Amino acid sequence: MKRREYRSLLPAEDNSDQQFFQTSPLSKKPRNLRIACDACRVKKVACTGEKPTCAPCLKRGTACVYREDKHHSSGEVNALQQERDDLKTQLSDHVKLLDQLKTLPDDQAFVLFQRLRATSNSPDVVSNMNGSMHNRRRPSDILAARGMAPSTGSSLEHELAARHVLIYPKLEPLDADPLKNLVESTLFKARSWRVGQANSPVSVLTVNSAAPLPVDEKFIVHGQDQTSVTSTMSILGPAPPPKYCDPRLSRLRIGFWTRVAISNDLAAALISFYLENDHPIMGMFDADLFLDDLVEHRLTYCSAMLVTAVLYLSCQAYTRSDVRSSSFVPEFLDEARTLWLAEQNPDLAGTLAAAERITDPITTIAAAELMALGCQVNGQNDLGYDFLNAGRQMAERIGLINTPPTSPKLRYIASKSPEWISAASHVAWGTYNWLSVHGLYFRDPPIAHPPNLPVPAERSSTIDRQLDSSESHEDFRPAPAYMGSTFSTMCRFWTIVQEVAVVYFKHDKRSLSQRVPLAFAEAKYQRLLAWTDTLAMGMARGEYSPAHVLIFHMNFHSVVMQLFHPFVREQSSFSKHRLRSFSSEDSCLANVFNASLNQLGRLMFIYQRSCVSATWSIFVNPPLVQLADAMLAARFSRTTHGRLFFLLCINAWLDLYESYYFFWDIVKGFLARAMRDGTMTSNEAKSLMAELRRRGAHHGTPKLASSSIIIDFDRAAANPDEARTRAIAEQFDELALQEELTTGDYEEK
Repeated sequence: MKRREYRSLLPAEDNSDQQFFQTSPLSKKPRNLRIACDACRVKKVACTGEKPTCAPCLKRGTACVYREDKHHSSGEVNALQQERDDLKTQLSDHVKLLDQLKTLPDDQAFVLFQRLRATSNSPDVVSNMNGSMHNRRRPSDILAARGMAPSTGSSLEHELAARHVLIYPKLEPLDADPLKNLVESTLFKARSWRVGQANSPVSVLTVNSAAPLPVDEKFIVHGQDQTSVTSTMSILGPAPPPKYCDPRLSRLRIGFWTRVAISNDLAAALISFYLENDHPIMGMFDADLFLDDLVEHRLTYCSAMLVTAVLYLSCQAYTRSDVRSSSFVPEFLDEARTLWLAEQNPDLAGTLAAAERITDPITTIAAAELMALGCQVNGQNDLGYDFLNAGRQMAERIGLINTPPTSPKLRYIASKSPEWISAASHVAWGTYNWLSVHGLYFRDPPIAHPPNLPVPAERSSTIDRQLDSSESHEDFRPAPAYMGSTFSTMCRFWTIVQEVAVVYFKHDKRSLSQRVPLAFAEAKYQRLLAWTDTLAMGMARGEYSPAHVLIFHMNFHSVVMQLFHPFVREQSSFSKHRLRSFSSEDSCLANVFNASLNQLGRLMFIYQRSCVSATWSIFVNPPLVQLADAMLAARFSRTTHGRLFFLLCINAWLDLYESYYFFWDIVKGFLARAMRDGTMTSNEAKSLMAELRRRGAHHGTPKLASSSIIIDFDRAAANPDEARTRAIAEQFDELALQEELTTGDYEEK
């Protein structure tokens, strides 16, 4: 048998280093090293971390160099360790915050969540919730907030920020430069050409990706940068379907509802535009029921008059996106007047308008109030008042507003279906809210009783209490996503405001500060503050707040300013009176007024900077009037910020004038005030009026001032008629000529 040959083995290598491993017993658990040496890092082997030479390097006979010795100082290592510790602390704070939200009672967890949304420093929120007083605001918190905040504002402002963070968030100092840059970049800006604008070199869609009107090729300049043109025009192939706030609008066949020759696409775009921008504030009808009947051609919760009113108002608003929509404004006005005539004259049988009489009166009330708004912003002030008063009278007659809770009319309403209750609730509260804001700035008679119907998206009401439990309306629809909770919040807000209006706007020759006790104003202010602490989370003001949420906040602070205005006028002895319901030593009326004024100015700056001007709501105007009036007061008009904030208001009105003729009177009236008070020269005022005329060239030749909105609250205290736009705007030419003759700038034309 042949012997197998095996491979020869070399003798074992004499390893002198073996003694090292024998004398160093293995650890049961490897050490947690901070830094391995460079050689072990490259070879990706475990480093034992001994210095000056680790075991693997000793075995390999290589140089052992640690990165911290080569590149880093011990200070940098300590910094890394500190960063790690900070991250661990931050994680622990977040865990505590989550535990608080899970374990606190519902009301306290809700308050914590509100505070969390209103601040960028979540650990502070946790610490404020801890301690012996738990969720109560400790006096030391106010002092601490005052100490950490910038040295601007009053102690009262910091107390308000500590106690009512949702409505009075802490304001960082606003440098004049951002405000100045915004005003300078927009006041006389080279306007982007709107679709169909006269002499426009290119067609530009700035808001809605669905081209509502056919684009004529003659408006397109070939070879132009396609970034300035909508994507629907730069992509080959069929255009994508229009994007509306509700998909049902894509099935709209508008010819059933109107004889105005408007396309289905444009009508749908106009309705969608209204629902997204003005309806979250106005809420004049149940959008869900309205859209169902609109596309299904039913007359229960929709009518020709209501559709015409929506299109009449929205055509004006949409002009900033597509100037050709303004051509439909007079046509819808004519049709609305014809349909309205049928409501007033039942003998018009056989006419087109006669069909309106078979619809429910709630749709007619909604249409009347929408037409009131549309007419007034279109310069039809008297006609607007006709619609306003007629709608109010109808709503009172059937018990929607101004009806005592014990009225027998409520039994009739309670017998209606849940859908009718939902529709009527929107009409009742929409009318109530609109009449409330209108009354505040036009001095209309107040409304003694709010609606008894449920606030939309809420359930408890007088009507619900009159129903059996088996008939309670559990199937009320939630508000659409584009509405949020702003409308229901506005309903509660204006209910408190009407309690003030009933006292403030009572016919009396005495001045308001002589007949209304200061205690009444302070009590209502405290009620408003307590109410804001209960607001829904979606109403908190933040970086990504919807425009309608910002408008609510602006209206809140405008109301606070009106609440205390009679007591803080220059000649008032109450201006420095301290409000004892606050702990701050400087809690005087003037500081309360200024706290809301500061919030209002900041909100207006945020609104104009963050919201596309083509989508600005008409309901931003009341806060604009309030802010501009304050900026022309003697204590603000000659300050840098006072002038810039006034120009910020003018800038907004210049944009809004493209849609609404109403703002010709507003701008002219405020510029007349600015010249009268020496805030602005006649040359500056005339330049702004020329810019206004250029922006609204499609309106034609301006008419005489007709608006009756109050724009001077100091004068309104003594004589409301002299404080109205029509009276002040007519002084513009006289004031401009007077200054020119005085300064020698007059040139004979």
